Amino acid sequence: MALALAALALTVSACGSTSGGGSTAEPSSTPARAVGHGSKTRDCDVVFIGPGPADWRKETDWIGSFGISRRSFSQGAYETDGSLYRIKTPMVVEGHRRVSISVPRDERDRLGILGVHPKPSYASVTFVPCPEKPRTVFAAGFELRDKRPFTLRVEFGGGPARQLVVGGA
Repeated sequence: MALALAALALTVSACGSTSGGGSTAEPSSTPARAVGHGSKTRDCDVVFIGPGPADWRKETDWIGSFGISRRSFSQGAYETDGSLYRIKTPMVVEGHRRVSISVPRDERDRLGILGVHPKPSYASVTFVPCPEKPRTVFAAGFELRDKRPFTLRVEFGGGPARQLVVGGA
């Protein structure tokens, strides 16, 4: 819980403010094109101070050494511009292997991955952990057409892709 609260507060300061009372209007349901485009590599450029707690999995959607904080999803920390929701949420990598996350082809019209800033969003992001930390917590997030759970492809150190469902119960 401490990681989630500290990470949410730091994400707000690192990425701009969140809108707790944002618009309740649903984004447009018009047929859509891909939300995220291209790829981004993240290193120790915008990360949280300290490694976060060893029990980081308690409040994350996770697979292997990678996790995404559930707190921002459960608290409804969404912003919307009328067509897309944006949620800022920390992502953690434990250890020192690169982790690449990507949006599966069948989800590309629904979501993109925020590298740090609200624009642009990407189809894939590779996280390169800080060498001096046991865990690196990255400021990141998503751009979404709706608030339903979604699936990401996750690869550890170039290994085979695995699936992670994010935002579920």
